[in-house]
Amino acid sequence: LFAEEKFRDSGKTIPEEIFYRIYTRFFGCTWFIQSILNRLYSVTQEGNVVSEEMLGKVLSTIVQEQGVFYRALLSDLSLNQKSLLLAIAKEGTVENPTSTAFVKDHSLSSVSSAQSSARTLLERGILQKNDRGLRIYDYFFLEWLKKEYF
Repeated sequence: LFAEEKFRDSGKTIPEEIFYRIYTRFFGCTWFIQSILNRLYSVTQEGNVVSEEMLGKVLSTIVQEQGVFYRALLSDLSLNQKSLLLAIAKEGTVENPTSTAFVKDHSLSSVSSAQSSARTLLERGILQKNDRGLRIYDYFFLEWLKKEYF
């Protein structure tokens, strides 16, 4: 692993299981993984090993630093958009957030408002469509939403 080599070259160690935990948690998305690894690298002293506790603190710090931005983003959303966003955050990836069952399960106002909200959130880049459905584009935002709302 490239990251493991960079840590080792500086007398630091990142266990393979921690790297894979990061990789899995952020679905292989390079930018998020690099952000976390960069921060872990900077807080790890020479001769030390990255621990689960360090990973938790780094992730918490990154999410907390973005909190002001995320609060502003949420305050700019309509109630229907925010409700849909939180429902998707709760589920992770949603195949059909405009289905009657999803709308009912998450107490959203209506299928049409869910459709309109999804369209707007996609246009604004807050949601992203992948082969499994819709998900929140910014994984750190997703972490923040989970911390603040669930």
